[in-house]
Amino acid sequence: DLYRFHKLFRFKHEFYDVFDSKLDFFESIFFKELVKDDSILRKIAEYHFQNENFEVAIKIYLDFEGINEDPEMLEKVAYSYQMLGDYKTALNYYKQAEIFNTNKEWTLKKIALCCRNLKKPLKALDYYLHAETLKPDNLYTQASIGHCYLELKDYEKALKYYFKVEYLNPKNTRVWRPIAWCCLVEGKFNKAAKYYAQINAQSPNKHDFLNMGHLEWCMGNKKEAINLYKKSIEATGSGLESFFSSFEEDKPHLLQHGINADDIPIMLDHLLYQTGR
Repeated sequence: DLYRFHKLFRFKHEFYDVFDSKLDFFESIFFKELVKDDSILRKIAEYHFQNENFEVAIKIYLDFEGINEDPEMLEKVAYSYQMLGDYKTALNYYKQAEIFNTNKEWTLKKIALCCRNLKKPLKALDYYLHAETLKPDNLYTQASIGHCYLELKDYEKALKYYFKVEYLNPKNTRVWRPIAWCCLVEGKFNKAAKYYAQINAQSPNKHDFLNMGHLEWCMGNKKEAINLYKKSIEATGSGLESFFSSFEEDKPHLLQHGINADDIPIMLDHLLYQTGR
């Protein structure tokens, strides 16, 4: 009846609709008067956390006076901020949790992940290397170290870790792309070709076609490079901005491997003409 009153009554707009507000009953006066046991509030927080209602979970966790002395709550608050994309705040809470030295490897990797998302690959690398000492053969850690070295443009070290991941788990196809790219940048064209062939046999994307085009051009196969660049443009969609932006980022690598700087604008003009853009 109350719901019908607020939703169907013709003068409903003259009344405050309780059904439009959030169901944060734990913040109401009657709840605080009736419930004095923190364990009940903790269970409500856990419920919201497990159901990925992270904003509410954070709100409840932060109401606890002893949160700074509870590593589990600190970790959950940090994880909630991480899942909401607030990596800076998440990092702050993860570092508080780190002091307690519980669940250490997990916390180290989460701190590293936040650092990566905050574009601090060198700091992230330090934490991943620390986590590696605790579990040397953890594939996630190994791949993440490889990603950090890749972001730091240390391609040789990145390859070392990517190859280790591939060796320990041959079914892991996700390392093919970074391996292929590192090999291309390092001038290991035959190895790069091997991995790009494997990628091409599955589901290549616009970046794969672009990189395969770079590889063919560096190997002297200009005609095949043009075909692959066209595929990259087609996969990009209606706009060319994304393609040209990625091409511009990769330009130093092309020059490094002997592509004449004067040939690049000619290639791009030719692609524009070929695609009718």
